[in-house]
Amino acid sequence: MEFDFEGNEGTWRVTGFYGWPSVNDRHLSWELLRMLGAENGDVPWICIGNFNEVLFATKMKGGTRPQWQMNNFREAVDDCGLREVEFDGYEFTYDNGQEEEYNRQSRIDRAIGNEKWFELFPRAKLTHLVREWSDHAPIQLSLNRRTEHEVMGGKLFRFEHIWVGENGCEDAVQRAWNEGTGDLMETIVGCAEALQKWKGISIGKIVWDLRTKRDRLSRLNEDIARLLHQEGLFWRQRSRALWLQEGDRNTKFFHKKAGQRKQKNHIAKLIDDDGNEHVGTMAVSGVAKADYNEEEVLAALGQMNPLKAPAPMNTRQGDDHMALKLDMAKAYDRVEWTFLERVLNRMGFADGWTRNVMKCISSVSFTKKVNGTVTEEFRPSRGLRQGDPLSPYLFILCAEVLLGLIRRAVERGTIRGIRVASGAPEVSHLLFADDSILFVRAREGEAQKVKEILTAYEGIFGQLVNLAKTTVSFSRSTRPDRQLHIANLLGVRIVEG
Repeated sequence: MEFDFEGNEGTWRVTGFYGWPSVNDRHLSWELLRMLGAENGDVPWICIGNFNEVLFATKMKGGTRPQWQMNNFREAVDDCGLREVEFDGYEFTYDNGQEEEYNRQSRIDRAIGNEKWFELFPRAKLTHLVREWSDHAPIQLSLNRRTEHEVMGGKLFRFEHIWVGENGCEDAVQRAWNEGTGDLMETIVGCAEALQKWKGISIGKIVWDLRTKRDRLSRLNEDIARLLHQEGLFWRQRSRALWLQEGDRNTKFFHKKAGQRKQKNHIAKLIDDDGNEHVGTMAVSGVAKADYNEEEVLAALGQMNPLKAPAPMNTRQGDDHMALKLDMAKAYDRVEWTFLERVLNRMGFADGWTRNVMKCISSVSFTKKVNGTVTEEFRPSRGLRQGDPLSPYLFILCAEVLLGLIRRAVERGTIRGIRVASGAPEVSHLLFADDSILFVRAREGEAQKVKEILTAYEGIFGQLVNLAKTTVSFSRSTRPDRQLHIANLLGVRIVEG
């Protein structure tokens, strides 16, 4: 098929080509190609389709091809003055669908054009689309393909976690980094462009392989279902009476399992301190209802699984305690860059390392997409990017300031933590990234001190405690009126511990 197109670039011609599938007739394909080349030599011309042949042995996977077959194709292409359009996507466009050593893949679908056509469309690109049910992948010709910079300017670049474990990802970044100009931001942009190119080839292969394996799995499932059906017929004929008698093969199994569970939860007898056996439900129940003392309770608790203990005992005799679960409003977004830099310098990090970290977090820019259109970029003045692997570590370093304020208050005795057992260390706080829990005594003075610590922390770090989501829990011995007073003082709500 041939079509002529007229556009702003002028008139040009496209030919849809299908090469003879039989090797014995393949010479007819090249004779036809030469004839078309002679007819279209004076016009911009591109030929696209399935040529049923590869140009080089590297364009196939599995199997071999005689060298003369590929030579004949290359000679015909050269005689017509044609060259290939560059492509994106998985390398091979044909897959015979066979398994393991019988699998054959090759690139026999392509687009080739003359120099006049490439003068009209110097940025043309061929895309190998994902193969669905055919043994050939569709190919798509784009006439004015944007450059990588233009693509990234109109479409947000995002690094996908799936890339980390894929072959070639690290190599692509390493090459781009080594080829960098020395400017950090330009080198990072170069890495992004290299990943975009690698993604087109590697991820296309993943999708291709996945569909191929799904096809094979579907065929295997059909074979397994057929064999299971045949096995069932075989045993039904061999033991018809037994089959009818047992019915569902799983019935006895589940009955036995239920019986074992019932036996496991049954107390057959109890032996008291005098060695007397008490057998039967009533006798066992009578022993269980007998009086017990504190030592027996503690001994029983010591024998229990530590992960299945009942509610904890009072942490310290005579003291009421509370746990304050903090919720920071947009914790990462509110980190002040100047404060972070002072923290890094105060902790003794090298000046060069600190500068690089600050450059990483302060060089970020954002764009918004409005009605499908990406707006101009803008730059923030504070905050850490969520999802950036560096951000949690930087946030924890800044949180050390809060820890310092808490430790100082503990050392001065203005607040006291809790002990989970006699002789255990005192715990005043638990922190994990932006999640924080403070433990203090349920006293007005300590609640006021915690409030002062949080106010100071907000002022120097830029954080803001979200009082609507911050909660407080009290030990069971704390009087309800004291709980309400302290919760009002802190401006938070009470939840049961």
